Amino acid sequence: MGEALLHWAASKGQLQTLLRLLAFGAKLPANTRITTTDSHPISTAAKYGHVNVVHALVNLGTDIDYPAGVHGETPLIIAIREGHLPVVRMLLERGANPTLPTKLDHTPREVATTTGRLVVAECLISHVKDLPHTAEVDSLGRALCAAARSKQIDIMKMLLRNGAHVNYIHRQQLETALINAIRAGDNEVTRLLLDHGADPMIGLETWDSPPLVCAAWRNHQSTVEMLVEYNPRVKRHFADAMFEAANMGLEDMTNYFLLKGAYPDHLRSGYRTPLSCAAQHGHVGVAKVLLAAGADIKFSDNQGRTPDWYASWLGCPEVLALFREHMLPGALQN
Repeated sequence: MGEALLHWAASKGQLQTLLRLLAFGAKLPANTRITTTDSHPISTAAKYGHVNVVHALVNLGTDIDYPAGVHGETPLIIAIREGHLPVVRMLLERGANPTLPTKLDHTPREVATTTGRLVVAECLISHVKDLPHTAEVDSLGRALCAAARSKQIDIMKMLLRNGAHVNYIHRQQLETALINAIRAGDNEVTRLLLDHGADPMIGLETWDSPPLVCAAWRNHQSTVEMLVEYNPRVKRHFADAMFEAANMGLEDMTNYFLLKGAYPDHLRSGYRTPLSCAAQHGHVGVAKVLLAAGADIKFSDNQGRTPDWYASWLGCPEVLALFREHMLPGALQN
């Protein structure tokens, strides 16, 4: 009962009531740096923006970075998410850790970014500047990735002005800001990053990487053309992009890369050929485009299987009929 009353007082900003409850024997949860499902009045006060209660609880010895709830959210992260700037400022001034993540690995700056809290994100900047160089780079870079994912262009501009590395690689999440912008399908964000030097040649160990492949697989034609315009080196990725477009049944995108010289029998990472993928998934239109570009029905993948094999055993009758027609004498001349 006492704990519930403490939370009620914290939620209402009733500092004197909370202090009386403590004087009459109500107990605050013990400090812990281990994530717990237990909440704490300091978390409740931070959620509702009661800076006086948060300040008093810190003075009473409450861990300023108390990790509450199943995700281990600190008071700072809770205040950021709710947009309570005075609480955020007070916590930072009292020594709250500006980089301590939740159990889900979300940092305070990332939370400010994804929730669109520009003023709060700006407040965090000065505290990040006091960190060691590596920690500062990580904090700004992760925030930029989060901003691109959330299409928060104003926050992205602020981060870039304050030194965020445009090509930062968030290795835990396997993402860059550019990859996230392309995944989100936002050309304005993508162009902003390219204007600031984002490198479309940077790839990650994900199937939808590098950026050109990411855009092609999602059928973002305008993004593909933007990447080609900004950096001619992306032509090295034409074949991989064509493969993923064919695998998804995207006729126009497949044809786009074929017309730019992509090899029609390209084996991506030793995988199947584009024509084998079209046969397996029943993409008749893509199969026609590939055959017109010279794809070989008998070209083997790393398992020794051909497009004809996939059409016979895994594909659809329409693709099989197309292959049979293509192999008729005189078909190539016609």
